[in-house]
Amino acid sequence: MEEQLQMQQGFLEKFTTSPAFLKTSRLGSYRFTFPLEELLEAYSKQFCSGDKPVMKVFKTSLYIQEVNYVVLVHSPDQDQFSDYPLLKDQPDTVCTYRDGCFIWRPEAMSETHRYELIVGPDQMEVKELSRSQTELYVWDNVSIALHVPNKQVLHFDAGRLRENLKFCSEGYPGLHGATFPTAEELVNELWPGHPSPLEKDE
Repeated sequence: MEEQLQMQQGFLEKFTTSPAFLKTSRLGSYRFTFPLEELLEAYSKQFCSGDKPVMKVFKTSLYIQEVNYVVLVHSPDQDQFSDYPLLKDQPDTVCTYRDGCFIWRPEAMSETHRYELIVGPDQMEVKELSRSQTELYVWDNVSIALHVPNKQVLHFDAGRLRENLKFCSEGYPGLHGATFPTAEELVNELWPGHPSPLEKDE
């Protein structure tokens, strides 16, 4: 069973090459990773008086090789976004939020690649294609936009921020980020005496 799982993971890596699945970052060397449920809970307490936030379908942006679906989260007493449709839980939607989990049904999980997945009754293999057979793809991802009025900020305890901070290598194309030793030094200055060393997101 474990061997089969490793084989499947090896296959999947060839077909899940979009930046949404990579540990590298195009946006710098530091990544704060929070469970979405925790973000929404903090947003609810700070901007919705404890009520459940509203999720809306905000927009879809199409780029040369990327489709970005944007979900807007706002307070229930906010009528500024009344024209936007609610994010519904339907089988044909790209994404939805259900029972504390964000469900994303990606239509494209890979940038352009040269592989074909061949599935038979008792086998599964990956065939490498020639350059002339290359499949051109766009990849999709979902962004969650939290509406924060009057230039306010979503606050988290400094210790909680540090617990969720990791160093990540630079993706392509990307900003010129810090080296790991430089990042360690800066993080140690900002959180002196923190018991855990800075981890790499690998």
